Amino acid sequence: MKPETRPPGERLKKPQSAVRGRIVEIGQRLSSLYNVCILPATDKNVAGAHLETLYWPRRIARCCGASLTLLGVVVLFGWFLGIGSIKSVRPGLMEMKANTALCFLLSGAALWTTASPRCTFRHRISSAGAYLIITVGLATAFEYLSGANLGIDEMLIRDPPEAEAAHWVLQPGRMALVTALAFVMAGASLLLLRGRATAVAQLLACGTALTALFSLATYLWRDVAMTGVEPYTALALHTAVGFGVLAVGLLAAAPSHGPVAILVSPTLSGALARVLLPAAIGITLVLGTLEVAGLRAGWYRATYGMA
Repeated sequence: MKPETRPPGERLKKPQSAVRGRIVEIGQRLSSLYNVCILPATDKNVAGAHLETLYWPRRIARCCGASLTLLGVVVLFGWFLGIGSIKSVRPGLMEMKANTALCFLLSGAALWTTASPRCTFRHRISSAGAYLIITVGLATAFEYLSGANLGIDEMLIRDPPEAEAAHWVLQPGRMALVTALAFVMAGASLLLLRGRATAVAQLLACGTALTALFSLATYLWRDVAMTGVEPYTALALHTAVGFGVLAVGLLAAAPSHGPVAILVSPTLSGALARVLLPAAIGITLVLGTLEVAGLRAGWYRATYGMA
């Protein structure tokens, strides 16, 4: 018997319909996500849209916590194995100190447990991580202000001799003062993310975000106006990125309270905030880049550009 043959068009009909259906499904999901994240909800679906908007921030917070934990582990391995490209991203840039990597590891674990309602003993784990971060930050700040050496800077691993000659290093193994203060704010934010103090926690997270933004802008513009205070304010590139991720995770961990509740709300004000906030940050960075470019080209003096 001859095998049954079908016209070529009939063979491709089923796969084509399956691919078309998959494309339509992806389009519907993207449209739904756009309606939830940008467009305001109507009175009929406001409750369902609000529940859906609360799901994504917590998922983002868990992703941020996992990323910070991974960052801390990788940088600590870079220190123990002596891999310079992991410690400073590229030669000539500032290094992330071992204590900084440890604090990122602790903050990532605390953030992940805070944003995971099903995690057992999550409050105890997040509180323990937050207290350790605050302790390291306050101890480092005390060392800067008092001139004392508490022996915590090289507690995990000692700086190599060539790193001590860098112009941004005041004490081997010691994180920058602004890094210590940012960890204090982040640790306090982790402790206050529950209850009525959530708004204060989110304001502290905004302070951490500003630390990351200013440092990244310095790398973007390569500004030399702060050279005199560089040992106190200099952050490694991946340290600045880590603080940005930490700030986003802290803001997303409690989306139903504080100012973030307005940002994720399915109302018109929430939709307007979700559009204007990224635009304000982006426009500021673009204008700053143009100002620095004109200053380097000699089109105007620094005082005119600052004005």
